[in-house]
Amino acid sequence: MGTAEARAVRPAKQGQPKGAVLDAHANFILSVLAEAPDTTLDEMVERLRDERAVTVVRTVVWKLLDRRGQTYKKRPPMPASKRAQM
Repeated sequence: MGTAEARAVRPAKQGQPKGAVLDAHANFILSVLAEAPDTTLDEMVERLRDERAVTVVRTVVWKLLDRRGQTYKKRPPMPASKRAQM
């Protein structure tokens, strides 16, 4: 093998590692949700921007919660059933 064959040319990894942006703020996010479990992802994005100067989209917050095994389902209130009004 020549020297050119011995060296493998590979592209460098690009981008940040998964979760790198919010890992430092995970305790803050989890404590906010413990205090106010009805906090929406959009509200969490606003709090991160206002209180931590971190700008992210709600998908990033959701991915952090998902990686930590947190179920986070926020459904809009459903109208009352007509049968329930009997």
